[in-house]
Amino acid sequence: MVGGGLRLALLAVTGLGWGIRRPKLGRNCRMATAKFVIYTDKGGKYRWRLVSSNGQETASSGQHFASHADAKRAAEHVKEHAATAEVVDE
Repeated sequence: MVGGGLRLALLAVTGLGWGIRRPKLGRNCRMATAKFVIYTDKGGKYRWRLVSSNGQETASSGQHFASHADAKRAAEHVKEHAATAEVVDE
């Protein structure tokens, strides 16, 4: 997903290189969204988890934070930088 939750589709335009167009969305078509949830763990510390549109947890902070604001700031950091992260094999 790119900017504002809209999917952009690349379209090859003959002779003109690549162009960008937004796909047409029907009235009943909804984009799948995920959300970061900030929660308190059993020890009273704050954590975040990424929950997909089907309700499954897809990622979590892996560490705890002293405050709600710190956990939220960490989730925002992940959200901001995840799109540019590399996928590597070990």
